Amino acid sequence: MTITTILIWAAIGFMVSAEVYYYLYRKRSAERESRLKDFILGDDNLRQHYLEYHNQNAKSARQ
Repeated sequence: MTITTILIWAAIGFMVSAEVYYYLYRKRSAERESRLKDFILGDDNLRQHYLEYHNQNAKSARQ
């Protein structure tokens, strides 16, 4: 194997590991966000603050 072949395989391995890490990171983030949202929406006081914040962000995004 030449040095070029080794470098190509190393680059491929790095890209695959980066994709796997990114997939797992997104999956963990979605689970954490879901748990947090369930916790917030389960409490009446927190639910009101969450909905106000979400509506305010939606309005500013439309502008």
